[in-house]
Amino acid sequence: MDEEFPLSSRKRVEGGGTHRVAMENGTLDGQFPIAFAQLFNPSAGAVDPSEYDGIVLAPVIRVDQLIDTLMNVEDWEARLAFVAASLLPQDPADRFARARRIRADRIIARLRLNEGHLQTLRAMADACYYSEDQRSEFLILQILVIAGDLGFVAERYLRLEIQAMMSLVAMTPECFNWSEGRIVAVDWKPLDADFLIVDGPLPQALGASLPIDTLFAPRSLRDAPGLAERASLVATVAGPYSEAEELLSAETARLSKTIMERYTAILQGTPLAPLADLMREAAIRVDDVLFSSMIPVWAAQQAILARSPKHITIVTDSIPFAVCVAKIAQNIDPGIAIDIRMTKPVETDYDDVDIAPTHPAESAASDAVRWISDLGLLGEASDTRPISSSSATLFAGRPFDRNYIVDLKALMPLALNSGPVHLVNTTSSRTQAGKAPISVADVLPFSRKITHWEEPERQARLIAGDKIPESLKNHGSNIISFLLEGYDENLRPYIIFSEPQLRRLLERVLPATLISAAHVRSIVRITAPGRLICLPGRDWLSRMLAADIRARMPSSVNSFDVQTVFIGPRRRYKPTNCDVQVVIDTHSAQLMRAFFGLPPERILIGGSPRYSASLKAARAEKPGPGRYRILFTASPIMDRCLPVIAALCKIMEVHRDAQLIIRTHPSSGPADITRMSTLTAALGSSAEIEKDGSLAASLASADIVVTRYSNTGLEAAMLGKPVIASDFHQERPPIPLDEMGVAIKAATPDALRDAIFDIRNGGPAAMQFYRTCQEYFRMNPQMLDEDSEISLWKAISLP
Repeated sequence: MDEEFPLSSRKRVEGGGTHRVAMENGTLDGQFPIAFAQLFNPSAGAVDPSEYDGIVLAPVIRVDQLIDTLMNVEDWEARLAFVAASLLPQDPADRFARARRIRADRIIARLRLNEGHLQTLRAMADACYYSEDQRSEFLILQILVIAGDLGFVAERYLRLEIQAMMSLVAMTPECFNWSEGRIVAVDWKPLDADFLIVDGPLPQALGASLPIDTLFAPRSLRDAPGLAERASLVATVAGPYSEAEELLSAETARLSKTIMERYTAILQGTPLAPLADLMREAAIRVDDVLFSSMIPVWAAQQAILARSPKHITIVTDSIPFAVCVAKIAQNIDPGIAIDIRMTKPVETDYDDVDIAPTHPAESAASDAVRWISDLGLLGEASDTRPISSSSATLFAGRPFDRNYIVDLKALMPLALNSGPVHLVNTTSSRTQAGKAPISVADVLPFSRKITHWEEPERQARLIAGDKIPESLKNHGSNIISFLLEGYDENLRPYIIFSEPQLRRLLERVLPATLISAAHVRSIVRITAPGRLICLPGRDWLSRMLAADIRARMPSSVNSFDVQTVFIGPRRRYKPTNCDVQVVIDTHSAQLMRAFFGLPPERILIGGSPRYSASLKAARAEKPGPGRYRILFTASPIMDRCLPVIAALCKIMEVHRDAQLIIRTHPSSGPADITRMSTLTAALGSSAEIEKDGSLAASLASADIVVTRYSNTGLEAAMLGKPVIASDFHQERPPIPLDEMGVAIKAATPDALRDAIFDIRNGGPAAMQFYRTCQEYFRMNPQMLDEDSEISLWKAISLP
């Protein structure tokens, strides 16, 4: 493993261009407050600590009064400087650290450091660096940060440029301008900006003064009055399948691989070495944390790149968001003007930064071995003996996922006819707020016949608790230090922004994942499966199971990744590590070959129990007479659905004999339904919004089905319904229904109007649709099979 250095040991001090004065180390060593006081009075000596204890503990409103009192004493400048330096936190764990920093800022503001003072402080910092007096150097750098001397400070620490700004922002007025490394208080004038980015709760009083070109981070739109029509920053700029999402996905995949390589390095050469390969499969888990935490700042960067603004305003309650976005904006354009409006007092929310956070982790490997041994898992973790297979089938899946529960219900009874069945729940989400916990018996009526039922992730969390060895936590912390000091300078703002989530992952989640990996090995030994069926195989636990079976069991034991819903060409999805990728049709098979790089011999076209169940249910419906029905099935991204709904509402003015039905997506909330209702209100009884009820009944009674790219488009085509794929954005849809031949494409409101007219009048587009649709089902007869699970099981169970 590469040697890890504290951040403070990698500084750039040569060639900084600052004036330096040689100082005796003895003046500084252990006596920094006195040295600082001597800037104002060379004869300054020690000061009684009782003179500044009151400032540390006093309420904020009394601090200025206490400072005024201290200014009345002899040599007040020297004494005030001494107090300021003494107040600065030397240990980030100090519970008064925040108060100390704020109060020191108030005092240093009174001292009014001039350029001469700053030059001397820079020289003192250099002297501390060369004498390796890190404590004093840290204190001096804090003063320089407070004084706004960020250029010099940035030379000292690769990471500190952003962290220094975070420290400085914590002591600013609520609205300020950041330009050329300095912060200046300004009046709130958002209309002066080219565009505005909002992250976090927005005070209602500010809503009326926002410019039109405003982008909101997703959390800003939660139950915010008056913001229902505003677009989400992430959904607008970096939504699923967008180019921005793909770019960030490539970065987080690379970063997560690096993290897992360093994390698992300590396992090599120990009894836990067999867990290292399984832990690397958890890189997908690290990737998800990095992506979800970085995406707000990444979306802001993409918005700035697209707009090239000269003046932006950031409204936020988050210091890291404000500083990281501002820093990224200045990296894009050094001349950009940035106004920052903090929406709550930052003094109460600022956490001090440990700028040299490398911690002792030499015993992490031995402590991890001892920990796993104490938990009774060392035997399983270190066992390398081969395992003979049985007739059992091991399912790994999502029994509480509305898509995959259908597949489990269809395939597991067939498996029970040929031997024991075991189930591993690969998800941890089993409860909803205000509702009783869901059990496997609630979703699988035959659950009592399952021989073995496991929840490795939940078990690991319960076992790990607060017992994780400190050295193992420190090992995770040191990986963050490595990333921040030498990984990729362009990614540093994103890593800093995501540090809280990343720290929790490395210090708590990955140690628990180590326990899960040991449980996986135990499951494989106990069940000795003849086959592994993953629904789906892209979950990290499914990937661990496939890797362990491949390592310890005969080559005749195959693993199957059963993907019975559509996925698109998206980097968020990773190629399967199962032996066989099961797909539903020829289009999906081509995607697996072309985008995910799987060879044809690892791809099996097997149909979809989910689609078969939908087909059977819809065919059983007997819709009665009624008006001509145009059904729109919404997707999760409401901002992309609303323009299509608006176009349909306008088109309905011509088709007065028809009724427009809007079928909401299961993820749609009250705010989404309100936005849809606003658009359809003028149609009266000619429009209806369906939130509940049977999708099969909706499809069976529809005369035309319009969708952006939903799976419901294919389900409608299976029933012989004419389908229109309508999306007014430029991105290629994840499920290109028109390319598959099961939909008419309508990329504009006019094209949507023409397609509906053509279908109702038997025009050429409608005739072409019926021909291509017939060809698709000729190539994919399994899609019209109401019992496709039987043929799928036969294909999976072949030796």
